[in-house]
Formats: sequence, structure tokens, C-alpha cells
Amino acid sequence: MMQRVRYAFKMKSFESNEKIGKSTFDNKGNEVKAVVEVDETYIGGKVANMHKHKAEAIEKKGSSSKIGVIGAIERGGKVKLQPLKATDHENVIPFLVKSVHQGTKLMTDEHVAYNTMNRVYEHQTIKHMLKEYVRGEVHTNTIENFWSLLKRGVYGTYHFISPKHVHQYLEEFAFRFNSRELTEAQRFDKLISLSNYKITYKVLTYEPKETQANA
Repeated sequence: MMQRVRYAFKMKSFESNEKIGKSTFDNKGNEVKAVVEVDETYIGGKVANMHKHKAEAIEKKGSSSKIGVIGAIERGGKVKLQPLKATDHENVIPFLVKSVHQGTKLMTDEHVAYNTMNRVYEHQTIKHMLKEYVRGEVHTNTIENFWSLLKRGVYGTYHFISPKHVHQYLEEFAFRFNSRELTEAQRFDKLISLSNYKITYKVLTYEPKETQANA
């Protein structure tokens, strides 16, 4: 039931063509560029806390239970999220180009996947390896605070989420964050207005044959 609710209010945070970080103009006509922070993290429960059959399946496959996620958040604005197969150029750059307006002030850590971002954005880097966390407006504290909210919600409530359904959980938390300034009544109305999506039980529970064989 909860998966159907998540599917109903999905905001297409990683499918939509809507970008964040659009410039605005002050009353004198001067351009005011938005600031967007980008970071990646890993979510997923600890094997020791999982049901026996899930823990055994992971140990049998020899794979990690952690799921890579990248996020872009506009300061004072919205967040966009996407699961990642790997945190490399091939996966990070398409997400950024699709999610963030060109020319935006982009704040990241020193991950090598962001090395070429100055070609498209006003890119600045905070050097966590040197224990640097804030340099003027340069920091990634906003997205890191969001990761804390996401992980507390996942670990405290759901304990474990599978790669198959991770995008649904990301949609839930994106919806919660992006509607944070609405009242509960307005949020409910928003939820109803987005309820144009339907998922069948068959689709929800389907697993490829190779996955079943490894379980």
C-alpha cells in the first residue's frame, strides 16, 4: 500500500525536465545567480539488521547492500535526486546537465567526477580532505543536512530498502522536502493532484529470473 502511495505522489524528481538553479533579477535588473549544492551518498540497511533471507541473499551474491544516490539542492529551493550505478563522470555529468541550469553557481566537494564542471557552471569546490567545510558561500552543508534527514527516515522507519524500489523512496523524501512550506491541507491537495499514476501488484513484486535464481 505504501509503495502505491509513493507511486501516486511521485514528483518525477529524476525524470522531469524541470531544472533547478534558474537565475533571477533584482529590482535594478541585475542578474542574481542561484546557488546549487551537489553531493552523492550511499543508503541501505546494515546486513546485521536485515531479515535472515535478505542477509543470506546479499552474502551469497557477495554484493554490497549500499545504494548510491546523487542529489542537487538549490539553496532555499528544491531538491532533485537520482540513484546511481557508480559515482563517476559517466553517471554524474548527465544528472547535472539534466537537473541544473547552465551558468548556475555550483558547489561540490573535491570528488574527481566534478573536475570538468567549470565548463558549464560557476563551479567552486570545498576541500573536505583538508578539513575545510565552509569558505564564504562555498560549502555543501545544505545537501549534507538533507542526507541526514533522508537517512534518519530510511534507517529509523524502513531499516532496509532494495535497489528495485529505491527511486520510490527518493520520490517520497523529495516530495516531503519540496513541499515543506505548504500546510498539511495544501500538501494533501498537492498529493491528490499528482495522483495520476497507477502501479499494479504484478509490476510492484516482479523480479527478473536471474534475481530470483540468486535469491
